Amino acid sequence: MKIRLLNRILLIFMATGIFFSCATDRRTFSGSVEIDGEEVDGITAIKMLAPELCKDEPSAEKTGIFLSVYPSELEPLLSSVQNDVRFLIDSFTEESGAASQRQAIRNRFLSLPSGAFITDDPRIQKLFSDCDKVLSDFVLLQEIQSLIDSVPEKITVTSDGKKKNYEIERLSGDFESSYLRSQKALSELYYDVAEIQFSGKTPEARIRLFELFDMGCKLSGENPGLARSVRMSRLAAEIGDDFLGMADFEDREKGLDWYKTSLGIYEDYPKTSQKVALISFELGRDMLEAAKIEESESRKSELLEKSVLLLEAAGKYKGATELLEQALELRNEF
Repeated sequence: MKIRLLNRILLIFMATGIFFSCATDRRTFSGSVEIDGEEVDGITAIKMLAPELCKDEPSAEKTGIFLSVYPSELEPLLSSVQNDVRFLIDSFTEESGAASQRQAIRNRFLSLPSGAFITDDPRIQKLFSDCDKVLSDFVLLQEIQSLIDSVPEKITVTSDGKKKNYEIERLSGDFESSYLRSQKALSELYYDVAEIQFSGKTPEARIRLFELFDMGCKLSGENPGLARSVRMSRLAAEIGDDFLGMADFEDREKGLDWYKTSLGIYEDYPKTSQKVALISFELGRDMLEAAKIEESESRKSELLEKSVLLLEAAGKYKGATELLEQALELRNEF
């Protein structure tokens, strides 16, 4: 097993074109290194040392450190991304014996106790964690590749009056394209996990589901499509209702914000625009009434300011104009 692993690592290095030729022995890298009196990790060391190698006369000491750190950091990164996100998801699907990734997710969900949330499942958690690591490693490889592209292929260092030559070849992998493919696959995983438990039976579940949909959107960088937009808009409105049912002004403001989120995702979701105007009116009205009897001057001022803004946002909603005039008059007097 160890021989196979070493052979695989060697093939990875050969495939990506990472070679070092030099006339001296390299140091052994232990995981952290001191540079200019600062203890740093390997990736940070590469970022600090790459510009040093671009100088006409690079430091022999820093070049030696770089030649130890660079391959030691690349080895686990390259090993990690050999199995990209699509591979990890396909492996998860295959081990479950399901015909699709969504069915595999559903199988995990059905195995959970009643009331559990899908991402509470340890296997789903591990899948997300493994996928996130692959994406993170692709990002690091892109950063390192960008740094190394600016480093000369041939470096001559003078040490103890002797010149020593080093040759550093570039990483040849297209890590950006691989990252984008993995990002797209992870986006679809988030969407499928969210779909399995839609629409959520508790306020907490609805928020967690919305976050899953939202992460899918962010990862894809694309419009989620009509069906998913409607689901996200509905979830946001339902979360808004959860907060609006609470007594505190702060919670009701959160409810309004969720309704605005719903409107921003899918403006044609039934009666959302009217509901935003109604919530703004009711909050502005209630804050105005609270301000009239508030003894704390700072709190009174805060309530009046918010009341004015909310009643302005209510627009032509019935009664909003009259209350706005009252709020403005009280604020000006105050």
